[in-house]
Amino acid sequence: DTGSGVTAFPCSQCTDKCGGGIHIDPPFQEGDSSSFRIVACDSCNKGKCYEQGDMCRLNGDYDEDSGWRGYECIDTAYIGGPHDAPLEEDGDLKEYDGSDIDPKHARARKLDLMFACQSQLSGLFVTQLADGILGMDHASSSLWNQMAEQGVVSRRSFSLCYGRQPIAHRSGSVAGAITLGGSETKLHKTRLVYASSKEVKGGSFGIHVRKIHMRTGHSGESARPTDSQASIITLGVDEETLNLGGVLIDSGSTDTYLNGKLAAEFVAVFHELTGREYNHEPIELTEDELDSLPVILIQLAGEERINPSKFINPDTVIGLAGIALDPDNPHDVILAIPPTHYMEWQPSEGNYIARIYINEPQRSVLGANAIMGHDVYFDLQHQRISIAESDCDYTKLVAGHGFVFEINEDETQEEEEEEEVEEEEHEEEAAKEGPIMEAGDTDDKIVPDDGEDDDFDEDDEHEQEDKIDVDIDAKKHSYEKGKGDKGKEKTSKTIHPAIEACDDWACRGTIAGAFVIVLLIGILVGQYCNQRKTHGAYHRPEDQVPSAMNDDDEVAVESKFSTFRDEPDDDDDNDDDGKNHKSANGNGTTSSSSELSPSNITNGKPINDMKLQPIKIV
Repeated sequence: DTGSGVTAFPCSQCTDKCGGGIHIDPPFQEGDSSSFRIVACDSCNKGKCYEQGDMCRLNGDYDEDSGWRGYECIDTAYIGGPHDAPLEEDGDLKEYDGSDIDPKHARARKLDLMFACQSQLSGLFVTQLADGILGMDHASSSLWNQMAEQGVVSRRSFSLCYGRQPIAHRSGSVAGAITLGGSETKLHKTRLVYASSKEVKGGSFGIHVRKIHMRTGHSGESARPTDSQASIITLGVDEETLNLGGVLIDSGSTDTYLNGKLAAEFVAVFHELTGREYNHEPIELTEDELDSLPVILIQLAGEERINPSKFINPDTVIGLAGIALDPDNPHDVILAIPPTHYMEWQPSEGNYIARIYINEPQRSVLGANAIMGHDVYFDLQHQRISIAESDCDYTKLVAGHGFVFEINEDETQEEEEEEEVEEEEHEEEAAKEGPIMEAGDTDDKIVPDDGEDDDFDEDDEHEQEDKIDVDIDAKKHSYEKGKGDKGKEKTSKTIHPAIEACDDWACRGTIAGAFVIVLLIGILVGQYCNQRKTHGAYHRPEDQVPSAMNDDDEVAVESKFSTFRDEPDDDDDNDDDGKNHKSANGNGTTSSSSELSPSNITNGKPINDMKLQPIKIV
């Protein structure tokens, strides 16, 4: 919550109306922790001394009539890692400098966290899925500030990335990702663009709104429309009115609240584009009708120094206003709020409700539904907020780089053994039902052919490389985990399925003998053909004869790849400054495979111009 400076969650003393059966997790049992301690009166941070118990009591009260009561305490904690089991080893923080996404390294960044043990809850703190609150404003007690003070992160910065999840469920939802000490560019679909920011009263993050626009529907969720013919109408509200009382980015507010002085113009433009009245009455919409509603574009004042120097042509950068939209401020930042974000789906009722409110008397608040689908980077060292469009899928990111969340080796080993048994049974059935494959035959197991067009689209180059990297890392992980203490690697995988299907060695010997006979026949036929060729029965130029065998009895298998390029696309959207992407802390790296990336496979030449590599016959 970027509007709060305290981290708090229910502890064992919270027994009445504490979210039982609703919260994702049960209350924290502090008595089970050997490192837990209550903050004494002489060390109170935000709390006030309660002399009877020598503790620091504090309350949290919020605008929507929600609140909690509790006391300050400290315990050793780490952020992230596997969801359902603790990490036992700390690891060496020096080994994990830079952009680190392995969940099993989370404990290396542990800290002595000061937080509040909640003993009473009210309002949304009882009924929401989340069991507590994570304070992330400018206060010294905020999580990022505590981590920076203890040297766990080197930069006073963090990123929040909220996924486009329409429905939350207690069994688990893909909520997004949080990055501490920087911004994880591997999550980004577009470049980071920079808006100026300042701390406002209360410690929240303030921004400056230059203009608000509405774009016609059916034009996508991005700041760049999918329909080039989409029209944009700018609200006729002056800049001073837009910023009356200040504008905050508050990740802890579910909805967005705009100053009431915008209401008349907002409603009028909405009606002009849709023919509908804008209100907060439940409304039934088809998927197409929902998509036809306007996209709200919030134009934020851009960082005056870095945007012009980093992006020479703002019209080519997704997330910048560009000359066409605002010739006077082309380097301003555009935050797109599509109807799928501001129209909240109510599954129990089967309808939608608009969740951008335009009745605030004092200030405006851009809440969680405004920043969904973006990685928002709060850089406190440089007093700026940066934004990049993203799916915010942390689980996909972790899996895509070969990492896993599971740490229970026994359960993982049992699952792998069950999968191996199922695979062996499947191979036996396939051997009984299908013909034995001769050495000269080819099928999908040797030359993959998915039936798709073999031409490679250069625009999809990075996506294809990512798929290759996923496969490599997944195989590597499977191989390493197969070396467990409970057994050696399965050598039976190198035996032909037809032989493996036999129950005794007599059967296997018969099949092996059959293979030898077939091989001898092949040799005799080859010699016969060679004699005919020698006597002039058939001849063609050597460079037109593809070699099928070499001296080591190896088969050359043709692969189908179209031409790849050594150099990446010169795309202004993704590389305006001509530099490779790195994480914002300067230590990030872009994952790639030096052995199997497409550009290394062909070295910039068509595959047909290259010598085919032989594959051994097993």
